[in-house]
Amino acid sequence: MGFFHAYKAGGGEPAVIESAISGSKFSRGDILQFDVGSTVSKLGPNADEADIAAVALADSDQSINGLIPVLLPGADDVFLSDSTRGTAFVQGAEQDVDIFNSRHQVAASVNTPRVVIVKATDGVQGQSQRSNVLCKFIYHSSLIDLS
Repeated sequence: MGFFHAYKAGGGEPAVIESAISGSKFSRGDILQFDVGSTVSKLGPNADEADIAAVALADSDQSINGLIPVLLPGADDVFLSDSTRGTAFVQGAEQDVDIFNSRHQVAASVNTPRVVIVKATDGVQGQSQRSNVLCKFIYHSSLIDLS
């Protein structure tokens, strides 16, 4: 599934959408990090929390004039994401992100907290089929200028 923008908490300004140059293969909903040369690629499993730069709004092979639309997560942007199945997440808990079936998801781990749970698995529809949570990024990159 990856991470998909659900809503802006408290209304506020719309989410910031920019364009970036793809440095590697990624999918819509993947968390991205900056590479050498200011390109973006899928966030790796050993990246620091400060490496989160954006969320992909398109697959890397769907570029237009070499650019991919990305969302810069702000402090009030809430995302829907899969989460580690069988884990009872709690609202307000800080969690890590891992990769499962080649897609990012909220992890049971708290080693490197990257997101805070807004609505836990028991508050999100469709839990009989999948484990989803609503979350915000803790280390957002709203001040990054991709131009």
